[in-house]
Amino acid sequence: GPKEDKAVAVSMVMDPGEGWHSPQHVEVSLSGPESGYHTLKLSPKAGWTPPKGQERTVLFEAKDTMSRYYENGFWSAKQIKVTDDLSNTRWIMVDQYSWRLYLNNALGTHWAPRYLPQTLALNLSSEVDPATQAVTPVFRASARFQQTGAPLEGTVGKDTPKTPIWMRLAAHESESGTSGGVTAAEWAENG
Repeated sequence: GPKEDKAVAVSMVMDPGEGWHSPQHVEVSLSGPESGYHTLKLSPKAGWTPPKGQERTVLFEAKDTMSRYYENGFWSAKQIKVTDDLSNTRWIMVDQYSWRLYLNNALGTHWAPRYLPQTLALNLSSEVDPATQAVTPVFRASARFQQTGAPLEGTVGKDTPKTPIWMRLAAHESESGTSGGVTAAEWAENG
């Protein structure tokens, strides 16, 4: 239904043409009507026998789940990447295939996920390389986001409307020239 994740099944018959080894892997890059993306990974169907006269063809299949929060509307396949058993890669152009996928998602939106305030955490640790015994700094950042965003309520400053937020990491140069983090006051001041 419109408020559930979508089970998507894709089948594709391909004739790899002369000079190509057996195609082993296909990736279909999907784009939503306004934004968003999803990659489907197809594999050859085991035990499939091509029709007479089409012995070179291969049937690829994929089953995947697309989120109920993905954008509502027609999704297009912008590119198809085919890899054969020798790792040769070929890109299929958009004028060489036909594609139709419609997601009926009542919860879908094209707004970006919204950063949840006060959830950004930066951690510094160190790790030792076992081969060289060199100590290396390791920086980890984590943040939390709402699954879907929308224009934020209210305004920033006097007349500037708030807009959707993807993620904002900020740093500044201190007077000594070293890089430093943003203080809580600076973060609050800048939205």
